[in-house]
Amino acid sequence: MLRFNFAETRESRIKKYLREDLIFLVVVLLITISAFLLIKTQTEKKINKVNAEIAKLNREKYRLQNIQRLLRSLRIKRNKLKEKLAVVSELDRRRKVPKPLYFFLQKEYMKGVWLKEVKLTSNSVKTIGNIWKVEKFPIFLKSVEENIGKVLFKEIKEVEKNIKNLKVKYYTFKFKAERKDGIPR
Repeated sequence: MLRFNFAETRESRIKKYLREDLIFLVVVLLITISAFLLIKTQTEKKINKVNAEIAKLNREKYRLQNIQRLLRSLRIKRNKLKEKLAVVSELDRRRKVPKPLYFFLQKEYMKGVWLKEVKLTSNSVKTIGNIWKVEKFPIFLKSVEENIGKVLFKEIKEVEKNIKNLKVKYYTFKFKAERKDGIPR
């Protein structure tokens, strides 16, 4: 036969409301929530760290872009300067003043002398000019022979002009000198 116990058992209020399955459910929920919060905070930290790295890289990228712009402008300026330097070098190369012309620029030789025309060839200098005093012409020609080269032919003429009722007297000369520093052909 079966036995039944009809005696009332008293459960405590704590046991009545806190059952094992309910406690297990709460513990699982707390673990899940704490794991979610932990994952969320770690993910947010990683996101913040990655955002900071992105901002740092963007600043570096901006800095490098500025450097590239500056480098391009410096390259353009360098190329312009190279072009200018090439032009200046070419002008300097072409500018070489022949040695006989330096003679005509020195004041001590040219006192009382003014030139109308100087033609340079590879081996001679043809000169047309004027001088105040005929006595100084041989001295001038001697200095020409010492500095430029042998005088091959010479011609001198007296010129007298009236300028505003004033007689002006000077001498016109022409000569050709063979260059002693002649450039070989």
